[in-house]
Amino acid sequence: MLKLKEAILRHELKPKVAHRLPGRLRLRIPALRRLKDSDVDATAYLQDCLELPAGIEAVSIDARTGSILIRYQADRLLDTDILGYVDSLLGLMVAHWDRIKDLHRADWERIGPKLKRIIMEATDHKSKLSPIEIPEDVWQ
Repeated sequence: MLKLKEAILRHELKPKVAHRLPGRLRLRIPALRRLKDSDVDATAYLQDCLELPAGIEAVSIDARTGSILIRYQADRLLDTDILGYVDSLLGLMVAHWDRIKDLHRADWERIGPKLKRIIMEATDHKSKLSPIEIPEDVWQ
């Protein structure tokens, strides 16, 4: 049952290209539309992590429309690299959804910087996200 739930969540978080121009990429992610006001911290954390790779200039998340707009340096990154990074980052969220879904603001303030550091080290400021093991102590 857990694998089915994970597969459904993964499908809902699968980014789809809505529009692309060199230096600008708009993605649609249907699950973002279902975020509650209480999930604002998770959205802010996601936005911070999406801005980690070198060459990403700005990220804007609109939960109402389920879209993410990414502005990037087209001479440094390809849109396919960004799409792969976004997909990997969302996959990481799915893998740890049972822990992430119930986090509150105080939790994000405590856990968010640790997670961001781990993700930053795994991206090494590139647009590729290496497989990540999140140590148990991060969640405490």
